[in-house]
Amino acid sequence: MRMGKSLVFDASDVNDAVEGGEYCVVAFQAGDLGFEFLNRRVSLVRQGDQADLRGVLVGWETISVQGFDVESDTEIYTEIQKFHRVLESFCVVFRTTAPLPTESDIFGDSKTDEGGMEKEHEAQETIVP
Repeated sequence: MRMGKSLVFDASDVNDAVEGGEYCVVAFQAGDLGFEFLNRRVSLVRQGDQADLRGVLVGWETISVQGFDVESDTEIYTEIQKFHRVLESFCVVFRTTAPLPTESDIFGDSKTDEGGMEKEHEAQETIVP
């Protein structure tokens, strides 16, 4: 266990670091964490494992691992592995409620198609015979 470094975060530090939604800081021990993630969101929580016992829920978004902001599943995995290798405890900050989706969340970052033409984002009318 890392000496001299607290695993407790001040909630105001978390809220200053990230915008939108509510947050939860969860301390984990090295070992089986009991959750899986996809696109930074918790996709599975195994009953009886660390994540379940600490109240982690499916859908929560992973924001940071021990103070390192993560922007991809690869970064989450890499940061968690650093602590597993040395058998140290660490904290994960989750966003427990999501902010409203932006246009880029809905349509992607690019508004042009492969040929460079601007994409049309109109609702398709469904005709039922």
